[in-house]
Amino acid sequence: MIGAKQSRGSRDGHISTSHFKTCHEVYMSQVSIPVQTKIIIIEGIAGSGKNTLQKSIAGILKSKAVCSFSEEELLFGWKHFWIPAIGTLRLELMESMIEYVEKTIYEHTDSVFVFNRFHISFLLFNTVPHDRQRYDALLSRLRTLPTMIFVPTLSEVEIGERTQHRERKDVVWKQHQKKRMYTGGFDSLTSMYDAEQAQIKKLLQEQNIPYQLVHVEADTIQ
Repeated sequence: MIGAKQSRGSRDGHISTSHFKTCHEVYMSQVSIPVQTKIIIIEGIAGSGKNTLQKSIAGILKSKAVCSFSEEELLFGWKHFWIPAIGTLRLELMESMIEYVEKTIYEHTDSVFVFNRFHISFLLFNTVPHDRQRYDALLSRLRTLPTMIFVPTLSEVEIGERTQHRERKDVVWKQHQKKRMYTGGFDSLTSMYDAEQAQIKKLLQEQNIPYQLVHVEADTIQ
């Protein structure tokens, strides 16, 4: 468990120093990264602590050449969600990233890549049919690489608190959440994110790529 509280409004990778130090200490005991790992993927629902975990993992791997990508850099930011044909762009980027990883880890053996959202978020966010053959080929390439997935999870009660993102005041964010909820046929954000977290766990079990679930108490990432 993580026992320090992050101040409200700390989003988009801006994590207080005291909060990060506490998280880092706890993640050192929670997160188990196999020595041979070259790709670390962080998945999880909104508000679960992915940004905090990403920064902590970079700290754990400080002796390595860590190349870390945010969800925005991988086209999984919420502002990308409704862009037409974004799924095609994401798939092309993921394919290019895997090719880049394969080349880099061959040339520089101390390299480690950290992705905040990747192939699982692709399925969660994709609202139109995608090229299943290309996606399956991507999964096959991931399975041949030393990949580890980490997923911070929340309880149902915590989902109701954290997914509201009350620190976010902008109207467009609230419109995005409502549109996602209504187009998905959910009557609340809690039910939507609870279903999304369950789908993540199901995909983890089906895709046969090593993973670890991490539970972060909600009041420590507010």
